Amino acid sequence: MWLAEEYENPAKTSSAGKNLVLAYMWYDIAAELKAREIRRKPAASNPTFADDNQMEINYRNSVGDQLTPSNIQRALDLEKAWFSQNQRTLRYH
Repeated sequence: MWLAEEYENPAKTSSAGKNLVLAYMWYDIAAELKAREIRRKPAASNPTFADDNQMEINYRNSVGDQLTPSNIQRALDLEKAWFSQNQRTLRYH
């Protein structure tokens, strides 16, 4: 989630510029990965999982409120490409 935060509000020392499309994409990736983890593990193993997932969704939605529908679609297209490129690695997590 830190990468999304860096694109949403870059630190003065950061080389990343503000990019809400990438922030949206990374928040959505974080939310999806957390949701997958929740489905794999019983809620009792870590009761904060659902809260963490909702927080990521809330951050994503907040960024989405600042984007046009075409920018949101661009973020989703980038996310789809990221998952496609990283599917082999994600199988082991």
